[in-house]
Amino acid sequence: MRKSIVFGLVILISLLTAPVCQAAPTVITEQEESNPSQLTDSVGKKTQDIIRLNVGPGWIVSEIEAWEGVYKRKMGFSASADYQHFWGIGLGLGVNYLFHNSSFDGGLDMNIHYLGPSLVYGMDFGGKWRWDVSTGIGIAYYNESSSGSYKGESQFRFASTAQIGLEGKLSDRVGIGIQVNGFIVSLKEPEGYKNDKYDFYGIKRYDVLVGIRIHL
Repeated sequence: MRKSIVFGLVILISLLTAPVCQAAPTVITEQEESNPSQLTDSVGKKTQDIIRLNVGPGWIVSEIEAWEGVYKRKMGFSASADYQHFWGIGLGLGVNYLFHNSSFDGGLDMNIHYLGPSLVYGMDFGGKWRWDVSTGIGIAYYNESSSGSYKGESQFRFASTAQIGLEGKLSDRVGIGIQVNGFIVSLKEPEGYKNDKYDFYGIKRYDVLVGIRIHL
């Protein structure tokens, strides 16, 4: 289990520790028999389906050039909704939706939506606890808008994410949890923009979220 946790942390840290970048202004029990949704796999262990809903702060750790200056570690609002299906061996597949909003001086507003599949691994321990890690690649929609005359900019790009989470179970069906998300997306540079300082142009972010876990 320790190796799996370390593996998850390595994935998350690798997303967040790349060179600083610049982004655009930019066996079945009686209890289990009463729950037909918990099926069994080929080795006789139960599968699990989990929905996770989370909110919390998120920090853009790449530099952002906006009209009023350069922002470093800009904090905003983040939310996520995840569906995960686990087989009895602990491996599984998931679908992740992530959202982030940050506002800047001068009326500039940035929104980032992400949707994609993920490979997940999770395990119960201690009777009332569960941990999991995941990584995935999907599509991000980046949008910036302004209350002024600026018409804004938007683009669809490939993005990657990694997550590590811990859940405390309140019952067989409901739990509360905390998770850390790492997110990175490479953006298309604006026309006429020269990026000679950095090798990467885009958004790099991490979120610290809390929320509810629903076991189907």
